[in-house]
Amino acid sequence: MKRLAHPLTLLAALLYVVAFPPHGLAFLGWFALVPWLVHLASIEGRNADRKAVLQGLGLGILVTVGGFFWVAYVLHEFAGLPWPVAALGLL
Repeated sequence: MKRLAHPLTLLAALLYVVAFPPHGLAFLGWFALVPWLVHLASIEGRNADRKAVLQGLGLGILVTVGGFFWVAYVLHEFAGLPWPVAALGLL
């Protein structure tokens, strides 16, 4: 079974998200991508470039959903959109 995101990618996304408000751990922003870069350096094989792109896509999705969760709330609360449509605002 293939994983969408490697554990180091998940760790990098978590560190990156908590580096921004309201968590206030800004110093983590300097180190957040290190686990992801270590993972990328370890990818080898025939489809290494494809795997690296998928890990980058996974990291981008996780950071967007974790860091910009408030966009869906704003679209629901102030634009009057239903929750499913407001959630699409994260894309």
